Amino acid sequence: MTRSQRLLFLIQLLRACRRPVSAHVLADRLGVSVRTIYRDIDTLNAQGATIVGEAGIGFVLKPGFLLPPMMWDANEIEALILGVRWISHIPDESLQQAAASIRAKLKAVLPDQQQYLFEHTTLYAGQSWLPVDQEFVERIRLATREQKKLHLDYLDEQQRPSQRLIWPISMGYFQGRMLLAAWCELRQDFRHFRLDRVQDCQVLDERYPPYKMHLFHQWWDTQIKHTADRN
Repeated sequence: MTRSQRLLFLIQLLRACRRPVSAHVLADRLGVSVRTIYRDIDTLNAQGATIVGEAGIGFVLKPGFLLPPMMWDANEIEALILGVRWISHIPDESLQQAAASIRAKLKAVLPDQQQYLFEHTTLYAGQSWLPVDQEFVERIRLATREQKKLHLDYLDEQQRPSQRLIWPISMGYFQGRMLLAAWCELRQDFRHFRLDRVQDCQVLDERYPPYKMHLFHQWWDTQIKHTADRN
């Protein structure tokens, strides 16, 4: 690994860490000495990065230092293309358009030596999806993003209708189905709703009280517990 590659990898490691990371951990990941890590951090700070550190705690990269996309390696390009191709198949027109826009931007910024890989990547991910109402999908994504309550008219597995007031926290894409995870005020518990069974939905002006990520982690813990109980 050249020094320029090591500096790039060091920046990427720091960007990926939400908490301070020690010089010893960074040195181990890069296969260099702790002293080299200190020198590299000094170099990056001199080039415009803001990396702050505290003895006994570690280093943190402050926001605002951008890496040019041309620094992506072959695996990263293939991962991006695979993700874009997968998104282009899900029944969500807004995300499909976003995926096409991302693909165009990628093609525009990649240097000549990486254009061939971009055009000839043969990794694909496709799947048949149950049809959903595009307007409902857009509303549900908006409500999830903005932490707003949703009123649903819904059909269960036995085609029985019900009305639910829910707090949407996560959308998932599994086995050809689009799913919504939410807190249901009627059941006073987490519930999952298939978007192909939604008959109507309205986004309310009211935001639900808990912080969305806190609610998401609560829901995620219940999923892990249910998985452990089944095993």
